[in-house]
Order: sequence, then structure tokens, then C-alpha cells
Amino acid sequence: MSEEKKVERPAYLTPDNRCPLLLPIEVIEGQQSRTVSELQLKRLTGADMLILDQPATYYERLLRLIEAQTGLLRVSTLKLDAVDLDRIDAVFGFFMAPGSATGGTA
Repeated sequence: MSEEKKVERPAYLTPDNRCPLLLPIEVIEGQQSRTVSELQLKRLTGADMLILDQPATYYERLLRLIEAQTGLLRVSTLKLDAVDLDRIDAVFGFFMAPGSATGGTA
């Protein structure tokens, strides 16, 4: 029998699937700005998987996925720190693991 490797829930992922940013970003909406210090993430859907199937670079697909899940515009997601991007990608990897428990907002 093959044994699937259990993917651990990232320690920084909150119980309601929020991913705190190590470096918060400033987002401008109209004439107002606000600080985004965490992103609400969710398990991937079929629509999200279509984003991953598009021909694009790794980080282009990751940014598109973040934009689809959070509603942030490209001008904002381009401000995300590289370490935060890697942390977000690890969360998506956790969500893809068979049987991962992701909480009530899954």
C-alpha cells in the first residue's frame, strides 16, 4: 500500500484561513488608501484550477489566483513581498492535500 505524505497546516494560517502578511501592503481604492495585513484564502475551486491551467509563468498564475480569491487588483498584488508569495503558495499547497481540514470557511 502506498502511504500519502501528510501535508501539515502552515503554522501562520489562522483557523479561518487568513494568511497574515509579513510585509503589509498599501492598497488604493478610489481616493482612499488602506493597509492590507492579511489575506482571506479558501480551498481551490474549479474556476481556480482553470487559472492554474493557463499558459503563464509560475508567479503570473499565483498572482492571478490571489487576485481571484481576494478581489485585489494587479496593481496591489504586485506589491506583495516574495516571502509572502511563497507563504501563500504553501497555503494553496496545503489546501490541495487530500483530506486537509481547512475550517468552517472552506
